[in-house]
Amino acid sequence: MKNILFFLFCMISFSLQAAVYESQDSNGRIVYSDTPSSNAKQLDIPTSPAVSVPVQNKKVIDEVTKINPAEIIIDKNKKKPYTSLTITSPVNEQTFQNQRDIPVEVTIEPKLQKGDMLQLMLDGLPRSEPSMSTTLHILQADRGSHQVSVALINEKQQVIKQSNSVTIFVMYAHVGTQ
Repeated sequence: MKNILFFLFCMISFSLQAAVYESQDSNGRIVYSDTPSSNAKQLDIPTSPAVSVPVQNKKVIDEVTKINPAEIIIDKNKKKPYTSLTITSPVNEQTFQNQRDIPVEVTIEPKLQKGDMLQLMLDGLPRSEPSMSTTLHILQADRGSHQVSVALINEKQQVIKQSNSVTIFVMYAHVGTQ
């Protein structure tokens, strides 16, 4: 069924003979359009001979003919918007005693995409290098309470999304004489 729909769409789009332009947007993605822009080049799309296709489902054909091929933009590099970025561990107000390495785990939807990274934040400041891992580590945090969050950053080091913030308490045994 999908193949028939695709085939019909191609036949309709090629039969309209609209000019197609290829350009590159500011993010380096290839964009196809029926409207020329300053950096666009017109593509030479060969015409195909008409092909007779038996009509099996008039409703499908009617839906396909409603699509304007000139409005379709093909962008293989387009990123999906992130819907969630959540710290799953540690939990809010968790206490860590004598623990020099505190793992921070996050979930992200959709999965981390090309060029994007996660940045661990401790008390509002970056605590580690950006990473593609969803498990980050706080190494040797000072005693006391801290706010932990994770920033999702793009290849230009811009924050795309910020996680929830959790409070942790760090305690170390006192070593020494009194």
